[in-house]
Amino acid sequence: MNADVLVLSGEPVWPPHTGGRARIAGLATALAETFRVGVLEIGGTDGEHDGVQRRGIPADRLPGWLQPLSPKPRLGRSVLGPKARAAVARALKDSGAHTLVAGHSYLGAMVDAPRLVVDFANIETQRYALLARTAPPVWKVVHTVEATKARRWEPRLARRAWLNVAVSDPDGATIRSWGADAVVVPSGRPAWITPVPSPPDGPALLVVNATYVPNAAAARWLIDEVWPLVRHPGARLRVVGRGSGSIAGGPGVDVVGEVEDLGAEYAASSFVVAPVAAGGGTQLKVAEALAAGRMVLATRYSARSVPAALSGACVVADGAEAFAHAMTRLFEDRSDHEAVALAASMPTWAEVVAPLVTRLREAT
Repeated sequence: MNADVLVLSGEPVWPPHTGGRARIAGLATALAETFRVGVLEIGGTDGEHDGVQRRGIPADRLPGWLQPLSPKPRLGRSVLGPKARAAVARALKDSGAHTLVAGHSYLGAMVDAPRLVVDFANIETQRYALLARTAPPVWKVVHTVEATKARRWEPRLARRAWLNVAVSDPDGATIRSWGADAVVVPSGRPAWITPVPSPPDGPALLVVNATYVPNAAAARWLIDEVWPLVRHPGARLRVVGRGSGSIAGGPGVDVVGEVEDLGAEYAASSFVVAPVAAGGGTQLKVAEALAAGRMVLATRYSARSVPAALSGACVVADGAEAFAHAMTRLFEDRSDHEAVALAASMPTWAEVVAPLVTRLREAT
């Protein structure tokens, strides 16, 4: 592998079925328009995708009971043990790359590079603090410990990095408050999504990575508490995504599981729901839904992921009754002409990554 820039991912990137994968895929593909780019995928295989080289790094997980005992992040230690870290170092040396982009801060905390760029897909300090307040008792202690650790390692990492990437202006301000340098790269419009008008009788769509606790909790809330209050004949809810097959459905609720073509799911839906109430960073699936020209019904928390220019395509509601009422109204009025028009104005990944490209060019 010969590369100018290597991007480190904690899992295989393609197909980009989750928000984390989608962000890394967007960053890598956009950077590849200017630089030779390789992606190091923990647990992945060698190959190539859209001009991006891929190298699999064997997973090297430390025993689970050891992960919370280190001052380093638990998630980082869960995928980057000593052998995996050595493989990353060899790839960096052998490729001749001048920059290593860590796809998450918890990955950046585990590696060294002459020019390290850290993509803060989440501010882990904030995410764990929120999870500690909302998690079931069995996880509350774990999240509290990780939040305490993150308050130390995350600002230190940001200051050590050559450059940091934030997903939003508030996150960028947080990173700069630590005395670190940051550029803001929000979510871009995926090239594989084409905005089209919604069908007259399509379902509401929930795209969820149910392996992540806040997402699974949001799906359960939507199905158990909101859906029974929706008052529209023929209303249907379709649930897709990683781990979603484990979620119990109900009348009018079709739980599908992971799918290969999310573009087809967006195209067949009337609107998209985003019921998450806790977590961190931004939700890439919200950006994808907007890029597909779909109206998005979101909680106030999920609505943070909506770019200001596309706010006209988002309906915000909190609480089961308000959310159900809004779903009913969207089923009754399925006009999404404004959403489709706004989708065309959403910046591409190449456009949002431009500030990062500029900084890398200036340094080479």
